[in-house]
Amino acid sequence: MLQGLDTGLAALFITIGTPLAGLIPVLIGWGRITAQRSCTGQHTFPKALWSLTASICIGPIGMFAFWIIWIIGGQLAKPHGVDYTLPPQLWVVLLGIGFILSGVALMVGVCERNAARAAVLTGSIAVAAVNIVGFAWLFSTSQGISIWTN
Repeated sequence: MLQGLDTGLAALFITIGTPLAGLIPVLIGWGRITAQRSCTGQHTFPKALWSLTASICIGPIGMFAFWIIWIIGGQLAKPHGVDYTLPPQLWVVLLGIGFILSGVALMVGVCERNAARAAVLTGSIAVAAVNIVGFAWLFSTSQGISIWTN
């Protein structure tokens, strides 16, 4: 099912697009929380900001981890004559977890009242948009629909 250039490009679109869409709002949010702490001494735990931060980090970290496991596993399995491949569904599961975390950040961000609220809401919507487009692309490739052909 999950094979080919289209699937890899869709997964890379989500993996790279999520941090690109969410990095600036996350940095702004953490800057505002840090400034609020230094000015008021108020120590709040920004749950939505933590969730958004995790959602933009999980895809690239997962891709890097699977790449390392693939290289090390391939090198260890080669002398024993074992064909070592990682199922690409694991990467897609991590991307799905990132999408769920961005949704959690959006829902919690609506209820939270702190200095990072606007940045979290903006970042969550941007990350969710990237994920929706990417997962629609992944779904279309799993159905045999290619964006490169008529």
